[in-house]
Amino acid sequence: MEDGSAYLVLLNPTGGVLGGDRLTSEIVLEPFAHASLTTSSATRVYRTDNLPAIQDTVIRVGGGATIEYFPDHLIPHPGAALRQSLRVEIDRGGRALFWEAMACGRIGRNERWEFRQIVTEVEVLVREKPAWLSRARIDPDVLAPKRPGLAEAYAYTGSLAIIADGFTQWPQLIAEISRELAAFPEVHGGVSKLTGDGCLVRVLANSAIRLTGICTSLWAIGRAMVLGLPAFESRKF
Repeated sequence: MEDGSAYLVLLNPTGGVLGGDRLTSEIVLEPFAHASLTTSSATRVYRTDNLPAIQDTVIRVGGGATIEYFPDHLIPHPGAALRQSLRVEIDRGGRALFWEAMACGRIGRNERWEFRQIVTEVEVLVREKPAWLSRARIDPDVLAPKRPGLAEAYAYTGSLAIIADGFTQWPQLIAEISRELAAFPEVHGGVSKLTGDGCLVRVLANSAIRLTGICTSLWAIGRAMVLGLPAFESRKF
């Protein structure tokens, strides 16, 4: 692209993930490289009667390199089971902006929280030291996500992490993200500073359009303030 980064669309030719599938991706950025990665569409996770589907992704960011990783959200079908992990290793001066999101089911068919289980883990290391670890397990039959205090009536969830070794303007970035969250219609969310050089945003949305919209807006803020770059349209073709 004009800013010198590589823009890539990751494609799973099967069109979905089945029980027993094990998909492993390893992404390596050499020092001072810059890549923006997305997927061609949402990932559908289909029903399984036995083994869960497994997706493991490892991203290694060399010194001074930048990764922007914005896959589309998951859509779990009734009876689906998925275990998903993301590990990001960032070297000195490296930067990472990445997004993780899911729907509660096939909303158009009124299938909400009918999947069997979703287990996710995200681990981020900066200069070989832990910067963020997140584990989540959603078992709708055990604890209904739509109960008060959890997802309630919202149908989509998303998390945005911005990690930048050596970046110092975190209060200004967090304030800008907070203003955008407060002004964005039909989205509920919050942002917090991580212990190291990073911040985390969590959002709930009531439609895929709103989810995509808030992701695009927050990504643009992160690009401008952390990378010093303008937003660009994420093409899917």
